Amino acid sequence: MNPFIPPSPVKSTEHDRARRNVLADPEARRFDAVRLGLYFYVFFGIALAIAAFRGVRIGNEETGPAAAIGPSIMSAGAILALRKRRSGYYVTLIFSIFLLLGVPIGTILGWTMIRGLRRVQHVFRRW
Repeated sequence: MNPFIPPSPVKSTEHDRARRNVLADPEARRFDAVRLGLYFYVFFGIALAIAAFRGVRIGNEETGPAAAIGPSIMSAGAILALRKRRSGYYVTLIFSIFLLLGVPIGTILGWTMIRGLRRVQHVFRRW
């Protein structure tokens, strides 16, 4: 023990050790990558739903309240997937398949989410 460095007053607790184990776990890191995409789905879906309710013109199309249904379901599915629900997994997977049609960003995000969701499929509870 070095006499010039005082001992740390904080002892390592069981919680700290468990947290370090989770951070070292490759499965937890893999779900963290999927979690980033799920947050994007939540915020993107909310932004599109707000734009649809406000009647914003997207491209040549006029939007209305009916156009907010899809983005709202996408956001709700991503929130359920963040809570590790199996139904959120399926909803997010379906929207990722639809997102594949949006070249180039949608294709990249959709494929990344499909691949990531399939890798961490065992994390989601049944119901």
